[in-house]
Amino acid sequence: MVILILIERIKMKQIANIAAMVLLAFTIGCASTGNLNRYPLRRIDRPYTLPKGVASWEPTWDSNTLKHGDNLSKVSSTNILSWTQSVSDNLNIMWFPLPLALSYQLRNTDANTLGITFGISNFGYSDDEHLTLGLITAGYQKYKFAESLALVNEVSFSPVIRTEGNRSYSWEVQTRTGILIQMGDNFAILPAVHLSAEHNYPFIFDKLKAFEDKTYFLVPFSIATSWNINRQWEITTNYKFTSVGYPKNDRAEYLILGLIHYW
Repeated sequence: MVILILIERIKMKQIANIAAMVLLAFTIGCASTGNLNRYPLRRIDRPYTLPKGVASWEPTWDSNTLKHGDNLSKVSSTNILSWTQSVSDNLNIMWFPLPLALSYQLRNTDANTLGITFGISNFGYSDDEHLTLGLITAGYQKYKFAESLALVNEVSFSPVIRTEGNRSYSWEVQTRTGILIQMGDNFAILPAVHLSAEHNYPFIFDKLKAFEDKTYFLVPFSIATSWNINRQWEITTNYKFTSVGYPKNDRAEYLILGLIHYW
């Protein structure tokens, strides 16, 4: 979940954001609370929501590429104003930097975890489309069938609303199914296959007219990783590739690099 600052290439403003992200990381330091011990170190053992008394700061950098024929569009963005606050063991508020989304855990046992998220996933402003607002409603299930293996299922609906522009409305419905593999205490990997339908999506691209007013049925593939540097710091990656379902030689790629600080 990101605040998209739409740009065509990396500019000085983005470099300044990255520098600010690093500075803020050192400013936060290593302060922690005893409640952090209630949050499992291994990703496969974690609940859907942060336990009460635990919070996280989640800066991200993402890169998006969309290719249609000989036309190529690239967009990058950074977000340093995203964090999660736990209200209870089962309810979290996500700030971007305003409190715009909620996550609620329906069930959490040794084998089965269920949760839902709803709210605003991202927003931005561009000269072409003025205000762009992305919404999210998502469901999550994790079924742990071995000490280091779990089946992960997700379903989401993501409409996008614009106040101006040639595409006033977009949406995506998506499922993701993958196997979460825990490798030791500090590293986990999640390869997954998606099934999705999208209309005027992905919403961040304005320049490729061929994708307008069309609905595509797609089969994307993704791989996500998480690496615990220590008890409070975690590095995450998420790469998604979409080609199946687009016209021949067309593709979309989406990469997110994240740094999470828990306290």
